[in-house]
Amino acid sequence: MRSFKKALLSTLAVLLCFALLVAIAVYPYFAFDAFYYQDASVRQSLAGQFDLLISGASQGLCSIIPKTLDETLGCTSYNLCGALEPMKYRYLLLKQEVERNPVSTVILELSYDAMTRTRDDSGLELAIYQLGRLETASQRISYLFTEVSPKYYGSILSDTVERGMGVWKKLLRGKLEAPPKLESQGFYPYANFSPMPDKDTYQYHRSEGCILTEPTEENLYYLEQILTLCQRNNIEVIFLAVPTSESFLWREDNLDVMRQWYQDTSAKWDCTFYDFNLLKSKLERYPEATAYADETHMSKTGAIAFSEDLAMILSMTQKGENIDDLFYSTYEEAIHARFGG
Repeated sequence: MRSFKKALLSTLAVLLCFALLVAIAVYPYFAFDAFYYQDASVRQSLAGQFDLLISGASQGLCSIIPKTLDETLGCTSYNLCGALEPMKYRYLLLKQEVERNPVSTVILELSYDAMTRTRDDSGLELAIYQLGRLETASQRISYLFTEVSPKYYGSILSDTVERGMGVWKKLLRGKLEAPPKLESQGFYPYANFSPMPDKDTYQYHRSEGCILTEPTEENLYYLEQILTLCQRNNIEVIFLAVPTSESFLWREDNLDVMRQWYQDTSAKWDCTFYDFNLLKSKLERYPEATAYADETHMSKTGAIAFSEDLAMILSMTQKGENIDDLFYSTYEEAIHARFGG
């Protein structure tokens, strides 16, 4: 019996030492917001200032520059978008920020797969990003044990320790810089562009039925929660589709299905919907050669032009100017108008 107790105490001591070492290793990762997707301390330090919030996933993260909106619209905005951000976490982040900021407008970035993507689709990568964005230890523990599959625990532990040790090295060398999102107000640029295929190589509707068009129940529920939250707080909601490459629009055959769903849903909730893939000057404003980091994400060059255009459109709308003539009605109309046929 004594040997059993001794072995048990020894095991507990080893586990306690291991937990302590892990806690020390990961501490700076959560304390200093050193990675591009982390912004908990930034949002906390700037709380009380924002009257315009941008909510979305990676397409919004790399394409909408808050300072450009601020200069044109006279607002103070923040880009809340996060890579692979599902509707549930968009809602939770928005709820937190609405409670501590005088928000009057929310721009809801909605990509072609925003309503159909599941958390399982994003897996480990999503879990890493979400853990890095949460503010408190209790939030992280709750998230880990209620939202993350146990099969990822080992990988998450290894990844978090590695990131924490990387931050420790920067601290010890005096090279840890301010959080990346402090200066950019949440915007994260994709620095490099990748030229899209020449239009002569576009393959019209080559991928048949590859884009899912049936929203998941969870996404529907949390989109409704977002819209209800904003409605109760007298917050204007703007649905927004940011530009993707023309080659992507050509290849997929059912993008208009989701576009129409967003159009109908925005009308149901009395929201405005802007789809900048339908902008008549799209090819001139966002050249395929420089405006995109990949087929569905804008480069920094593209983000600058797009943010200027978004600010201009919002300003025109605020002034009561009609902007309908600046946009086509459907993707099919846009494709045929731009290239004929």
